[in-house]
Amino acid sequence: MSGRQRRPTPDGGRGVAAGLWRLALLRPDGVAYFSATREALLASFAPWFAVGIVFAMLALSAGRPLAGLSMLLQLICLVLVVPVLSQLLLRLWRQEAGWLRFATVYVWSQWLPNLLALLLVLIVDVALSAGVDPHVAVGLPILGLIAYALRLNWLVARTSLGTGWVQTLLLLLWVGIGVGTILLAPLLLGHLLQAGSVTPGLPVPVMQGGGSAA
Repeated sequence: MSGRQRRPTPDGGRGVAAGLWRLALLRPDGVAYFSATREALLASFAPWFAVGIVFAMLALSAGRPLAGLSMLLQLICLVLVVPVLSQLLLRLWRQEAGWLRFATVYVWSQWLPNLLALLLVLIVDVALSAGVDPHVAVGLPILGLIAYALRLNWLVARTSLGTGWVQTLLLLLWVGIGVGTILLAPLLLGHLLQAGSVTPGLPVPVMQGGGSAA
């Protein structure tokens, strides 16, 4: 029996599953299980879009079509923003060679912190039921989740692209700004619309228990 370690190769769905398992353990060799092709990148979008369509249909069945459409559009933007912004920056740096693999691995890898968040919700619920201080029961898992997501993204970027720590940091900050903008934009827009519904300079009528305005 040969003592040489078999080199991981992309193998469709099994390759993705094996790669995700290794990435979940923060093992850099997990990146090698993903193909660096346009077909592989498009395939990484499909599960996210399917989830978005399901939630949109649920919102539609609950009589909230606009909320469902808004959720679907936001999810599509979140999935696409990192591949688009990273390609722009890597093109500027003339380091596009590893972009396809980075974009593919990044999109797939974002399932990991989301699944971990679901698990942490259950753990937090058990901890609160056991009487653990809410600041500890909620704060520590959130900090752990953020640290894990940052470490995962760092690993994916450096391993896929072979960039130094300065370029990796700049890339993650660049795409992070894009993701944050998409997450916060609906909240900001809703706040502006709500503020615009009140005419400046006019008193806002306040209903008081059974009284009438003089």
